[in-house]
Amino acid sequence: ITLQDLTSRLTRLKKAGVRDVILFGGEPSIHPEIIAIVRTAKKLGMKPTLITNGYLLGKDRQFVRKLKKAGLRQVNIQFDTFNRDVHQQLRGNDYVDVKLKAIENVINEKIDCEPIMTVTALNLQEVPKILDFALSLGPYVKEVLFQGVVDEGRYLLDSHKIIDREEILHALVNSHHYKHVFQKSDFWPVPGVYSWGLYMHPDCVIMGGVLQHRNKSVQSLTHYAHFEKLYKAIQKNQTKKNFFTKYVHFGFHILKSLKLSIIPFFIALLKDKFFHKDITISETGVVTSPQTPRTLTIIAIEAYNSAKFQDIEKTTLCLTKQVLHDTEVCACVYNSRNKEHPNSRVSVKARNEI
Repeated sequence: ITLQDLTSRLTRLKKAGVRDVILFGGEPSIHPEIIAIVRTAKKLGMKPTLITNGYLLGKDRQFVRKLKKAGLRQVNIQFDTFNRDVHQQLRGNDYVDVKLKAIENVINEKIDCEPIMTVTALNLQEVPKILDFALSLGPYVKEVLFQGVVDEGRYLLDSHKIIDREEILHALVNSHHYKHVFQKSDFWPVPGVYSWGLYMHPDCVIMGGVLQHRNKSVQSLTHYAHFEKLYKAIQKNQTKKNFFTKYVHFGFHILKSLKLSIIPFFIALLKDKFFHKDITISETGVVTSPQTPRTLTIIAIEAYNSAKFQDIEKTTLCLTKQVLHDTEVCACVYNSRNKEHPNSRVSVKARNEI
């Protein structure tokens, strides 16, 4: 896609009221005009996010600096494992050290960073370790995403290696480090906020939160927030789409759902972010920081549709479904079969059209 074509599309999206734009691929960082694309989105008043494997960002901090200057708001980096052999099996390379360097470069340029872990039986035991790592990175990591796979796309794994959302949650809440921090009831489905145009099926994503204090003690966000109260308020605010209902009213109920005891933590967190100093990450994932990180991190665990488990309502609401030229619906854009695979349900022509 050319810069001119993309600029035209971004302009139409801006006129339609779109404020956030996510750049993904393929690998968006290799696009020759990626800096200009980010700059264009920023000039239009959008907030650009890059979803990347992190390779180029780990090889060249100057590249990250240019992205920051162009207006990049956030980088979501695939990070599945600290084990190079497992990474080779999952991704076909052993670029663990490069990804760690990418995360270091992004955070040190003061860009928000979200690690994304794709979980299979090969790396399920590392779920608590990845969360530990995310918490050690400081206030520029506001969210970590754990996502399962289905037996489609790149992940044509043996069935016993496929992990679902409940197994990921179980691995986290029953781990040695977090079994006294979380219960399963601390994780809630992401609600549909219709006034924002956010139509979520309750079985897509569950979210929880964790606060890490300066003494490295951690607590579930449920100690500081009334999620049930927030959800009930959202249910009453599902019709009108004006500025008041989208931002003022919704923001008010978020604040109302929080306990006053979290306010000093928020103030300290903003101070830490403003005075952030460079961190270093070793090849084994050990983070060295001038100050002990204080963090508030959202934990998201995502479940994808698959051909074997097809929820029609969920597919209707899904943001990433594919509708093919022959009207067949592909369960999820992230897990559609590779076009080179002989059993592919996605033709080359259809994939090019999507």
